Amino acid sequence: MRVLTILAAVTTALATLCTAQSTAGIQALVARRLPNHTNSFTFSLTTSPSPTNTTTLDSYTVSNSANNTINIIGNTPIALASGLRWYLTTYAHVDIYWFIGSRLHLAPQHLPAVNETYHGSSIVPWRYHFNTVTFSYTAAFWTWEDWELELDWLALRGVNLPLAWVGYEKILAEVFLEAGFRESDVASFLSGPAFQSWNRFGNIQGSWGGELPMSWINGQFELQKQIVARMVELGMTPVLPAFTGFVPKEIGRVYPNASFVNGSQWVSSHLAV
Repeated sequence: MRVLTILAAVTTALATLCTAQSTAGIQALVARRLPNHTNSFTFSLTTSPSPTNTTTLDSYTVSNSANNTINIIGNTPIALASGLRWYLTTYAHVDIYWFIGSRLHLAPQHLPAVNETYHGSSIVPWRYHFNTVTFSYTAAFWTWEDWELELDWLALRGVNLPLAWVGYEKILAEVFLEAGFRESDVASFLSGPAFQSWNRFGNIQGSWGGELPMSWINGQFELQKQIVARMVELGMTPVLPAFTGFVPKEIGRVYPNASFVNGSQWVSSHLAV
């Protein structure tokens, strides 16, 4: 089926990207957020990151370099980002904030040297972020610019396991159509951008503001590809959604012999599962 082909392609691509992690992601972050300091930091990895290692803690050191730069060494790209944030908050007194955005560009022109080599480490191997409703409460209408800032915020704070729900509806719609549902069945099943989380949870189906346009579905799928690529570039492991088990109520027409149950009523809406 199409879904298996898509999932296999995504898994292969992520595995390839994860094994190719380097310092490029953190260097690009510096170029985005501290354009006047692209040459003020040197980054290096002590080991080749392994996406299958589930027990190693991220660790880093921050020290002065002979060429008057700040030298950050870490065992993963996210460790490098953590070390960068430690320096920026401790010595340059700048950070990225949720409520006022990035202030990294306000770092002093001449960055102060560190007093001594600093050793830092995570306390757990995996640091998870997001839940399903975040994508409707907070991020329903985020642009790529919003996501870029959010992902840089996550990297600097050491998050290496973020949930990646955006764009899910495109694959879901394609699978439903391949399974024999009509376009009208799919259109009446999907919810609007601010209610997609509850559709994914199985609380509701359908949109209170008209059908979800295919242009939106396609646009979100393209946005997801940007998001996942940036997550991997920064050294994160994206958590991709799977099929949640909820289907349009027309399942009985498409598969007369299928066993399913109707979900409980929630705001006059029923789901088949």
